[in-house]
Parts: sequence; structure tokens; C-alpha cells
Amino acid sequence: MAFSQERRVFIVEHYFATRSYARVADEFRLRYPDTTVPNNATITRLSNRFRESGSAADKKRSGRPAILAEAKLADVERTMLRSP
Repeated sequence: MAFSQERRVFIVEHYFATRSYARVADEFRLRYPDTTVPNNATITRLSNRFRESGSAADKKRSGRPAILAEAKLADVERTMLRSP
């Protein structure tokens, strides 16, 4: 489950303050009762990411760029002119 930035910050701050997975989970459960509680691996991953980059945010994703809407519209228009 992806946590919001606010919840990630809460997890990292509480882990650095307490150094206890159980206490982080308990505090998280009290503060956000409607959300799934992070497990030990999630807490470790977020704290390691913060140590490495200074941020709890996800890394920027690389991938195929999205098709520009204008280019796609031009292709559709061209196709429609050829074969209505």
C-alpha cells in the first residue's frame, strides 16, 4: 500500500525517535485508525530511503514518455480524413 507523504513523514519521524517498529505501528494505528499499519519492511525501507536521499518520497520514475495529446489528435484527424 502506498502511504501519503504526511504518513511517510510520520513513520520516519517516529522510527528515528523510538527505534522501535512496534511503537511506530502502535502510534500509527492510534493516529490513523482507518489505514493499514506499516510492517517492519516498510518502516525499514522508508527510513533507509530517508537516510540515503533526505526524503521519504518515492524516487522519480523513469519510463516511456506519455504520448502528447496534440500529436495523438493529429494522427486521429489524419486517419479520419483518409478513411471516414
